[in-house]
Amino acid sequence: MNDGFTDRFRRVRAWAGNAHTLGWLLQADIAGLDRIETESAGDLFREADRRPLLVGLFGGTGVGKSSLLNRLAGQQIAKTGVTRPTSIQATMYVHRSQTLNAFSVDSPVAD
Repeated sequence: MNDGFTDRFRRVRAWAGNAHTLGWLLQADIAGLDRIETESAGDLFREADRRPLLVGLFGGTGVGKSSLLNRLAGQQIAKTGVTRPTSIQATMYVHRSQTLNAFSVDSPVAD
């Protein structure tokens, strides 16, 4: 790993250790964090069928969040335009490799 990542990871690990001591995180959470140093990028998606990757895009109006989502999806799924704001509700994109039942019942998905 590069030095910048190593330093940030060390600080995150120290914070997580303190959070565990205070009861905010479980030991299993710490173990998951520790695996980051040894796993490959492919390993991160090993449990994707059971625990999908969720990503949120945040930013000011007109900065390209919907355009980025469309680009990542490979199709137009989010409305883009010159009117501000263009998006008036959250958009959830589920990759073709996933199914909606892979998401928690608490996920904001339509039936």
